[in-house]
Amino acid sequence: MIASAWLTAVLCSLTLLTSDEWERRASGVFRLEMEMADGSSGTATAFLITDTGLMVTNNHVIAGARRIQAADDLKYAIPVVDGFYARDIQNDLALIQLDLSQAPQGFQAQPLQLAADTQATRISNRIVVQGYPSGVAIRDYSEGTITAIEDANRLRFDARINRGSSGSPLFDATTGDVIGVVTSFGIAVEELNFATRVEPLHRLLNGLQPDPSLQPFPGTLRKTASGGMPINLLVSLAFFIALAFGVRHLLARS
Repeated sequence: MIASAWLTAVLCSLTLLTSDEWERRASGVFRLEMEMADGSSGTATAFLITDTGLMVTNNHVIAGARRIQAADDLKYAIPVVDGFYARDIQNDLALIQLDLSQAPQGFQAQPLQLAADTQATRISNRIVVQGYPSGVAIRDYSEGTITAIEDANRLRFDARINRGSSGSPLFDATTGDVIGVVTSFGIAVEELNFATRVEPLHRLLNGLQPDPSLQPFPGTLRKTASGGMPINLLVSLAFFIALAFGVRHLLARS
């Protein structure tokens, strides 16, 4: 019995990826630095899934953003094209575009491989999260296990994350494939961390048109292009100006 448990542990350790393999995957994970529509700032995580710059993050990350750039540790920062291709509000997913035309010379990043599905994922399966917890500029590596299969769209896990980890890839520790996207973390109970399973992400990707266009970040819709007066206030002001002009015209005729 002891020998069998020892053999299982040895075989399990042999199937885990090497540090070099994890380092290659890390090149596709970026720290997002956001300028918010209300003037504040924030950070989160996103990861590359194509060599043309398509990235995945959370919908709540872009919801209040006005401008975003993607940073790779302390090496460089690359702008994210303003806007998003598609988002899934219910499952907290968004697709954004890295502006590779402004990438530094010699820039190389490995797009991450998405698992086909999570049908084989079970409680106690080993996982890895790579991302940028709030307050750090160097990519963080955290190991853990799947602690619950919440439902058809969500997994629970116990790897260490915090607020800035939103949008981080959740890897299967044995294959190195992405099986989920980190969406939230526990506050009252630290271990309750959640990720959207890869299936909703595939559905979002499959719904893209062959040549998709970018939609404005939701936060920019509340302001003019110059970041000035909110649009709804401009509309109200125009209405009252027109009303006053009409009243004045009627008085002049009388």
